[in-house]
Amino acid sequence: MRANRPFLVIQHAHENDPSALCLFVNLSKEPVHLQAVIARVHRGDECTSYRITNYERITATEQHVQSKLRQGPIQPGGYLVLGSFADIMLGNQSADESSSESTTDQLSQIASLELCVAVVYASKKHHIGARRHFFLEHLDEKTKIHAYSIFTEQLVRRKHRHTVREWVKAGVDPWQEQDTADESQSQSSSSIDKTSNRGT
Repeated sequence: MRANRPFLVIQHAHENDPSALCLFVNLSKEPVHLQAVIARVHRGDECTSYRITNYERITATEQHVQSKLRQGPIQPGGYLVLGSFADIMLGNQSADESSSESTTDQLSQIASLELCVAVVYASKKHHIGARRHFFLEHLDEKTKIHAYSIFTEQLVRRKHRHTVREWVKAGVDPWQEQDTADESQSQSSSSIDKTSNRGT
């Protein structure tokens, strides 16, 4: 049973620059079918929540990056390019901005990012999920993004079902997103605090 346990990773492609690509990797032994990707951007006490719908799918055997729709399973060893962290946090605005100063200014207002992914896993009857929190460091007019923990949180147990189900609802009904963000924010904040304490 342990060998068939799902294992999902949300990861930097390289370094800690906001321009780095964000990857969702399926390290499970079986394919997973993506249901929803939710980004929550925190600016002070304000939280903006929205879906990520544009990304590139890479399978374990592909040699070239191909732009595809999200239908179909992600094979073991396959991954999705969710976009750059800057594009995710700014709602793809950075790709349209001609001024790098404008992008830098917008990023300087962001405190943290939460990424939530819901999938269907072959051997599970219910949706499962993965979640990872990142914080932004603003020093000398430069922004760096760091993960709170070296691990991606795996939401695969019974106690996680409601949380992941709400992500799926938010992926179908945009009006659900802000309510889901408000409910999850209090739950995830305690998880961040515990993770931070372990790291100190």
